[in-house]
Amino acid sequence: MTQLLTNRFVPVAEIFHWENWQSSWIEGATAGALFGHFLWVIAKPRERASRSATSCTLANTLVWLSFLTFSPPLDTAEFTRIERERVQRDADLGGFDLTTDQPIVVAGRWHGTFGAMNFADWLLTLFAAPAIGFAELLIMPSRYFGIDATKRESFAIAGLGFVLSTAFWVAIGDVATALRRRYLARKAVDTKGVIP
Repeated sequence: MTQLLTNRFVPVAEIFHWENWQSSWIEGATAGALFGHFLWVIAKPRERASRSATSCTLANTLVWLSFLTFSPPLDTAEFTRIERERVQRDADLGGFDLTTDQPIVVAGRWHGTFGAMNFADWLLTLFAAPAIGFAELLIMPSRYFGIDATKRESFAIAGLGFVLSTAFWVAIGDVATALRRRYLARKAVDTKGVIP
């Protein structure tokens, strides 16, 4: 009832509903802004990369490496099943499957299989889940919605997901550095006015 009243009398409040933030154009705009900032930083890394951004990037890289190391790869039979499902979907053009909470194939491995498969998968979810989801949205053909990615697509999802998650963590590191500098500058101004 509160939601209905809020939307009826304050239409601007509709912008702040979580469902609206999951639209593809908002995800695309966010990814574009993050990627633009990432390119700006790597154009002159010695001048623009902060220590926090470097630390966050290193942590993100370690999380991706742990996922690739400790998550078991899919066998050939699984990719054959995926190809068979796609051929069947192409033969039945009117069919459509609606599957929710399905795992994503990332670098030939399951990711997010109805919860984390292991600690490395859980960490990857924490560090890169939105980037992986958006990468899947961009790379997977829409006619195969509900069917897993092929091996080639899974590595493309992993590559794009890694780049986007790295861009996100570079931005977070730069924000942390900017906030710390602002706090230290404000603290320095406050202490100048105090007589020892």
